[in-house]
Amino acid sequence: MNELGYKALNSIQDNQMELTVQLFEKSVLQAMSDNEESDAYDVIVSFAQLGFVEHAIENCEHAYQLWESEDWLLLLAELKVEIDALDEALEQLLMIPEQSPLYVNALLMIAEIYQIQGVYEVAQYKLELAKDMMPNEPIIDLALATLYQFMGEHQKALQHYEVVLQQEDEYDMVDIYYKASKSLIALGEFEEAISYLEKIDMTNHHSESLFELALSYYQLEEYERALKWFDALLVRDPDYLSAHYYMADVYTKLKQFDKAKALLRKALKENPYQAALYIQLYQIEKDIDVLKEAIVYVPDDIQVQLLYAHRLKELEDYEELVAYVEPLLTDEEDSELYWLLAYAYGKLEDDDKAQKYYEYAYPIYQEEITFLQEYALYLREIGQRDKAKQMIAKIKQLDPLWEIY
Repeated sequence: MNELGYKALNSIQDNQMELTVQLFEKSVLQAMSDNEESDAYDVIVSFAQLGFVEHAIENCEHAYQLWESEDWLLLLAELKVEIDALDEALEQLLMIPEQSPLYVNALLMIAEIYQIQGVYEVAQYKLELAKDMMPNEPIIDLALATLYQFMGEHQKALQHYEVVLQQEDEYDMVDIYYKASKSLIALGEFEEAISYLEKIDMTNHHSESLFELALSYYQLEEYERALKWFDALLVRDPDYLSAHYYMADVYTKLKQFDKAKALLRKALKENPYQAALYIQLYQIEKDIDVLKEAIVYVPDDIQVQLLYAHRLKELEDYEELVAYVEPLLTDEEDSELYWLLAYAYGKLEDDDKAQKYYEYAYPIYQEEITFLQEYALYLREIGQRDKAKQMIAKIKQLDPLWEIY
């Protein structure tokens, strides 16, 4: 890098942005004037790394016009990817010929672009082509592993991660250990996932890796170790919502209900918009007030809605059940709400509405014996015996042994 480039780096430390841009521009022009291609390259890369990507692209285009080197095409494509100009980046990369020493680099970047665009088959093809050309290059295995993991093909991903894991001196192994563990967890290989995650020094762990480690112990039912790592995670990242859920579940499984309740109440106090935690707390306490609080903060959560409605049914508070559920209905309802309303209106002896909602519920639950039994009993109570017989016939179709129960 020439003297003007270093002056530009110094000026940015003083937050003199306009001066920085001017000095960078002059630095590139000087490098071009002196035919110092490597100096120009270093300055433009520094320009981009400091966030001046648009300026870097403009200067990169000028440099390519001057030197016509494929290194500039590759850099230009990288910069275009940074600003999401993916089609333009592809145009640059496709200009690099197969005989170029940078062709494999171009293939890797083309695959990355197609992966970003969700065109996985083409990305896979480009990476396999690169692998054929350079079979012993681990960076290609890393790209293939990442792609296969993204596609959900975890066994294939692991085959390529294994290659990269043998190159401990060349890569950031913390990231590789973490990525490999994610595929192992997806395959249910929790013990092997732990073996990788525990290679990560505590100072290098991040929230996601700590969660994966705790979750692996949780899945193996090694609850004390799971608690240790969930606790470490929450010390580092108190707002990691999933940790609260699993940690409370561990306490519940260990029958440490007071600890589970205290954790859930603390988490909900800090962030009351967590439906899963209200449900957990309710399952421990069976207190309807928990559900009443939940419907204030997460009124649209269907699980909370159904739990509250079912509890009102258990309490035989049918008027409140109707008042709560009926406003929740939409024009295209497909849930238990019809069934609950039908039952409630039946108990309130409002037969017109009870029949209406049973008819709405029937297409949804016509294969559900419990529903058919309830519906048949209601029809008999209101004197519609022929229709009740149809429900009973339907039950017998589903379960020929039903009568002996």
